[in-house]
Amino acid sequence: MSLKHRNNLQAALSITWFLVRRHSKGRVTAASCCFNDLPTRRETIVRFILIVKATGYSETGVEFSREHNDAMVAYKKSLARSGALLAAEELQPSSSGIRILYPLHGGEPEVKAGPFPVDQELIASYTLIDVNSEDEAADWALKMPFPRGCGAFEIEMRELKEHTDSMRDPRILALEADLEDQINMLNKIE
Repeated sequence: MSLKHRNNLQAALSITWFLVRRHSKGRVTAASCCFNDLPTRRETIVRFILIVKATGYSETGVEFSREHNDAMVAYKKSLARSGALLAAEELQPSSSGIRILYPLHGGEPEVKAGPFPVDQELIASYTLIDVNSEDEAADWALKMPFPRGCGAFEIEMRELKEHTDSMRDPRILALEADLEDQINMLNKIE
């Protein structure tokens, strides 16, 4: 969760208690503004995933230099400070993974244990970002440090599909449902 989203969520949590009103007749209601009126960044924000492709070095578990690791930490901190970082993870080598293959015409799936050939577009790590445009995402992708002296290095940038039915933050939806339950419970007590 980005820092801005965390701050919005904290603001929503603190506002919640001020939205509940007790009327003179003892009835409890929520103010009409509730969470739907809180500002969201979703209208102008797009999410991208930066996929770092695996190499022979990453597949054998070779540790990168301290300079590269320090540069990656600084890169992730700058993403976090800007509010763009949603997630950044490294994957274990494919030797610790499996593949499940489903036959074209049905039947039982086949499970294959790794390792898998590097030329099969394996993923070594990914970074999920929340930005204003494709250009901003490309700028962040170009700023990502790469390990020098470890062969070719490839980053694939792809936009995530946004589904209109799930645009609202599920945590906010859960908070709204919880608030409604609390209001109903208070009304029953009266």
